Amino acid sequence: MSDKKNPLVHFYDKNYKILTIVPMILLILSLGVIAFNYFSTGEVIGRDITLKGGVTITVTKSANVDLASLASKLLSENPGLEINVRSLAGTGFIVESDTVDQTRIDALVKDISGETGGLTNKDYSVQVIGSSLGQSFYKEAIFALLLAFIFMAVVVMIYFRNFVPSLLVIFAAFADIIMPFATMVLLHIKLSTAGIAAFLMLIGYSVDTDILLTTRVLPWLKTRDSPIIDYILNAMRTGLLMTITAIAVVLVAFFFSEAETLKQIMLIMAIGLFFDIINTWLTNAGMLRWYLEARAKKNDQA
Repeated sequence: MSDKKNPLVHFYDKNYKILTIVPMILLILSLGVIAFNYFSTGEVIGRDITLKGGVTITVTKSANVDLASLASKLLSENPGLEINVRSLAGTGFIVESDTVDQTRIDALVKDISGETGGLTNKDYSVQVIGSSLGQSFYKEAIFALLLAFIFMAVVVMIYFRNFVPSLLVIFAAFADIIMPFATMVLLHIKLSTAGIAAFLMLIGYSVDTDILLTTRVLPWLKTRDSPIIDYILNAMRTGLLMTITAIAVVLVAFFFSEAETLKQIMLIMAIGLFFDIINTWLTNAGMLRWYLEARAKKNDQA
């Protein structure tokens, strides 16, 4: 039986329809943030050089350099450029910029050399990604993301063969992608190829709990041997344990990893899994319950 003495469970049981509004508001706000960013900047989200094109200067020389001061100096001496400076695991640092112009790249190298006491050819390397190549990477990555989502939706439809529950799973997965996307826009986090990989992983991780919920709760329509909230809570115990464990793991990786690529993957995963809790147990669970209770009532009247 459901634990009616637990005030949180009691509130969740009695107000499940109202609670579905919370994720809806978050989704509308997220879409609004993305739309505003697009009309303001011309881009849905900011992209780093792996998806836009630019230069990466990797300095391996061991030098006592204040990276914040170096970034400020480079920005002041190279107006109009986007410049990011970050530490390199071990020794050295990386300078990234959105320029592909050789003259400006040479100027950047010269400025870096001046701040580090001089560089030889062995002390640094330069990697340039052309703007057309970066744009090509971006289009292919977005296409892969859309394709993965479509295939996920098809598999869900085939597995459940029930339109409404399948649609709810797909809708929750969609919200799990949009909300972290909007969060990245608000935090001014630039999307990279690593970020695309994180979103691909998030599609799989987020849909797990929605499938768990739907699989556990759908049989209630035939058995009705206990209140539907018992079925939901049974699924929730397992689902929350899965998600919270995953969040704990990715946060540990985020805080202890020095690789920026891995950090972005873990950050997106953590944000996405947090929103997955809201979208699964407020939106999906609430709407699925609403649908099943309506179907049960209709069956009783037939």
